[in-house]
Amino acid sequence: MADTGTYTPAVGTDARVPPMNRCVTRFQFDWTSDASGDFEKTITDPSAFFGKVIQLETKPGAGGDQPLDLYDVTITNAVGADILGGEGADRSNTSAQIAFLTHPVLVAGPLTFKVANAGNAKKGTIAILLGSF
Repeated sequence: MADTGTYTPAVGTDARVPPMNRCVTRFQFDWTSDASGDFEKTITDPSAFFGKVIQLETKPGAGGDQPLDLYDVTITNAVGADILGGEGADRSNTSAQIAFLTHPVLVAGPLTFKVANAGNAKKGTIAILLGSF
């Protein structure tokens, strides 16, 4: 699948430097689904993700960019495991949502962000918060 979204880190410097208080780093980017309603983007920068994923935030597009209700978000690590443990399933298409991971997951390396069931050429925003080890 071709990358159809843009990845915009919250900081312009080395992602290992916590830009927020209490050693928390925020990564956020916008996505646009393809004709099948899916989006996939792998971030391979080895320094981009290093810490504990503690929170997922999703915000659907509005108007004609609004995804279908109950679209799904997964984030997989290098071995293909969903580090969200299913917490990204069935997202609202009308309001921003936050999912706190019951068991924060340690990550060190590339992650693949996926959106499914969003509809053709729909948009939204995904953000994750990483705490330091």
